[in-house]
Amino acid sequence: FRKVKALSSLPAAGALLGKLAWPWATLTLTGLLALVGITWGRGWHPPGNLWWVAGALALLMAVSVTAGAALAAVTRSLRTALSGAGFFAAPAFAFSGVAFPLSGMPASARAWAEAMPFTHYIRLQIEQLQMGAPLSTSVSTMAALIVAAIVLWLIAAIGLRRALRQPASWGGR
Repeated sequence: FRKVKALSSLPAAGALLGKLAWPWATLTLTGLLALVGITWGRGWHPPGNLWWVAGALALLMAVSVTAGAALAAVTRSLRTALSGAGFFAAPAFAFSGVAFPLSGMPASARAWAEAMPFTHYIRLQIEQLQMGAPLSTSVSTMAALIVAAIVLWLIAAIGLRRALRQPASWGGR
């Protein structure tokens, strides 16, 4: 029965991809331009693989836009979805482990940090741009970002499919 429901969400999933493609592309391009600007643009050739970091950045943007879509589809309220996105985005930098090490955080703070996609992206970026780590150390991060983007996209598609049956529920409190 669940497979049938998921398959019936395929048209919504395709439409969702079309709606998210432009924001994803523009956010990714902006991030890539900044990445190239702070590295090659300043004459710095990092010891790791810049292309791998660029791929991770594109995946982080995919997770970000699909997370927003999932929040909007599940809550059926743009206001609530934006608040939820802020709830996740605002502490992402503080809890990423860059300013304050993850190992020094209390268990609850570390759990929150580990739930943030940015924590994993920034670790990959540091591994590649500053440490020159082998790509094998970052494969799990790339895989997790791919899985997160796909799962969030499917949640958004299913949420949209359900919302289609109750159009009066959009924008509710």
